[in-house]
Amino acid sequence: MRLYKRTGQAQEKQLRVWKKFSESVSAAIDIDAEEPMPNT
Repeated sequence: MRLYKRTGQAQEKQLRVWKKFSESVSAAIDIDAEEPMPNT
């Protein structure tokens, strides 16, 4: 039970980190997508 709780917290932390990472990646993609348009 204790081990399960610990892994649950670790997964939660990983999920939060992944969410932050995916948000920053999507933001970078948005910037990359907007940049080439004026050049075209």
